[in-house]
Amino acid sequence: MSSKLFERAARAFFTGGRDTASKNRALNIAGQSQFTGPFGRFIKDQSVKQGFMKSGDTLSKKTGLKVGERQRDYSDPLFLKRISDARLANIAQGQGLNLVGYNVKRAQQAANNPSLVSKGLEADVKTALGTPLRDDLGILKGTLSQYRSDLGYYDLTKAQMEGLLSPTNVKKYVNLANKYKTQLNKTVKDIKEFKGDNKKELGELMTDYTYLTKGSDPNYWFQRSATFGHPSPIAANLDHYLKSGSQTSKMLARDPKFLTKMQPELGPLNIAKETLDRGILAAVRNPDNQVTKEGLAEMRRLFDMSGIKSILPGQIYQKMYLGTNNPELQMEFLRKAINVGSKPFGKMTQRDIQNIMFGKKKISDFGFFRGGIASLLE
Repeated sequence: MSSKLFERAARAFFTGGRDTASKNRALNIAGQSQFTGPFGRFIKDQSVKQGFMKSGDTLSKKTGLKVGERQRDYSDPLFLKRISDARLANIAQGQGLNLVGYNVKRAQQAANNPSLVSKGLEADVKTALGTPLRDDLGILKGTLSQYRSDLGYYDLTKAQMEGLLSPTNVKKYVNLANKYKTQLNKTVKDIKEFKGDNKKELGELMTDYTYLTKGSDPNYWFQRSATFGHPSPIAANLDHYLKSGSQTSKMLARDPKFLTKMQPELGPLNIAKETLDRGILAAVRNPDNQVTKEGLAEMRRLFDMSGIKSILPGQIYQKMYLGTNNPELQMEFLRKAINVGSKPFGKMTQRDIQNIMFGKKKISDFGFFRGGIASLLE
């Protein structure tokens, strides 16, 4: 067998995260049923070089991993439940929350950051892209979205995180982004025009929001005045998939078609929307309560009045389309919130969102009516 075929099979295995699906792809490419012979030795050699095992370890002929290491299978509901339970148990004990090294801590934080303006992560992607691609905003954002999705989807070691920004993998990201260049360029154009047409008002809004949040640099929020928001949120959908096995959520967080589908969102609403999305998804997977059509209608009203949009898996429908993206309405909504000394969605929690979805509360109980948030003291 040629070394090029070995390399192609190994690339499928390692860039795919060494899970069950990528194992099967690698074996099919190599034309083998197990990791034996020269191919097995090649995979072990690459595993040692990439830090997955030591030279004295034994390679499993069945999985291509170190003997004793369990292979991830994201199509197996029992496996998904095991990793979800294990992750929650670790978090409850305060474990696994202090990653350090290269960009491990920064990348993990950014992967779960609701905002796409995490500068540390974007800087890494810019460096990996190089010129002139780093200056193509559509390609940059399309690549960044795929990178964030991979960071959140796979349970990665430090070496694997670095590998995501290897020339080979970045080329894959760029090729996929290019397939959706038209919609990426449209978002770039929409954001540029929106910021240009509303520069003065956005400046005043972000200055007032800085004072409201007790910040010291209005420029911080002005840079985030119009961000690239995903109607299908990456972090929230990945979290829901890992906890429930929802294939719709996986599609929304992994399919390049959705990863490259973005829209203009004011930074404060982009960040605040994460609470709504996560609360809605927590309600959808809640085994003890049923989402009601009345509750869903209430949430639709909140999305409509704030000018934001989300695409999420549903309990009643396979996909829920909530709201319509309208940056001008977002400005109006944010202004009303600032005028009463509130963040965009007040002090609403994920639990509050769930109670609305279950029909136990209405958005008016939290001061939302007449197209915005009103002081409950009025």
